[in-house]
Amino acid sequence: METQGSKVPSFKNDINVTPFVDIALVLLIIFMVIMPVAQMVLDIAIPEQSPPPDRPVQPPDQVLLRMTADSRIFLNTEPVPLADLGSRIAQIYLKRTSKTLFFYADNWANYGEAAAVMDICRNNGVGAIGLVGELRE
Repeated sequence: METQGSKVPSFKNDINVTPFVDIALVLLIIFMVIMPVAQMVLDIAIPEQSPPPDRPVQPPDQVLLRMTADSRIFLNTEPVPLADLGSRIAQIYLKRTSKTLFFYADNWANYGEAAAVMDICRNNGVGAIGLVGELRE
């Protein structure tokens, strides 16, 4: 037995976006006021960079052994025969404190000959051999 005046109240499923819009507008106003103040300009004097040298200078105490594809050997820029290599290396590294030699072999150099040259160097006073991947000329 229902009466006509009693109805079940229905709930509203919509979200109240009014507080969200209020907060968004307040933040917008705050950022609009702060942005011009935050864009202050500072004068900075950056020193000019000097141009790089045309060719990097090899340190005078550094020894570079280069082997070409046709098995020629150069000690720094001076050609050295394979027979004299051991005595030249021993003479250079006799009184040196740094026993490092830098070795560069061309891409088409024979691997076995390059290994033999490194063995000659190790047996005549070289402590460490650094392999150079690419020469800049």
